[in-house]
Parts: sequence; structure tokens; C-alpha cells
Amino acid sequence: HFVEAVGGDATYGELTFDLLEWLLENLKLQPEDVLCDLGSGSGRALIYLALRTGLPAVGVELSPTRHQHAEILRTLAQPFLR
Repeated sequence: HFVEAVGGDATYGELTFDLLEWLLENLKLQPEDVLCDLGSGSGRALIYLALRTGLPAVGVELSPTRHQHAEILRTLAQPFLR
């Protein structure tokens, strides 16, 4: 796996929806903001936030498998994204 080959750790944690809601309440996002997630995994958290806020989103993921899963999820969510 690429992540391990470059000295990274493939283990990561998923953010809960409760934590994402806490972020939305506390970040004071503005209409000109862009959501960015480094190590975005399958994109679940980033797409959730994009759907809740209507803001553009950018995810960066080194794992090809996780990136593929994120692309599938983005395609499914695309009709609902602004």
C-alpha cells in the first residue's frame, strides 16, 4: 500500500456525526469558505458537511482504495450538492 510505503499509517478514525454537528455549530462558517479535509478517507465526513452547508469541498486522500470509495460516494451525492 502506498500510504505505508511512504512511512504513513493506514489506520485512521472516522468522525462521528455528533462531532460534525459540533463543528458546524462552532466553526462560524461563511459563504465564501471552502471545506478541506486532509486524509479524507472515504469522504463521508466531508460530503456530509458539504451537504449540510452547501459549501464547496476538497478532500485529499493518499490511499487509492479510499479515494475510489470517496469518488463513488461523491457521484451518489452529486445531485444533492450545491
